[in-house]
Amino acid sequence: MEESLRSHGGVMEESWRSHGGVIEESWRSHGGVMEESLRSHGGVMEESWKNHRGVIEESLGSHGGVMEESWRSHGRVMEESWRSH
Repeated sequence: MEESLRSHGGVMEESWRSHGGVIEESWRSHGGVMEESLRSHGGVMEESWKNHRGVIEESLGSHGGVMEESWRSHGRVMEESWRSH
């Protein structure tokens, strides 16, 4: 996925800039639901995030919130990363 993001980076970042407001607004309004979903799935997802979090956060740093849509189901962790960017 990371390689794919790098190769498509320019297009995705451009798209993100033009759609940023709408996506960010959607993210805020759905935050509660996503956090609730994450809590109910707990263990397995949390374990997966512990293993992959570094790579995902590094990608987020490079591509802004582009990955936000792809990782919606992982709510709370993404929200924390989202706030720091």
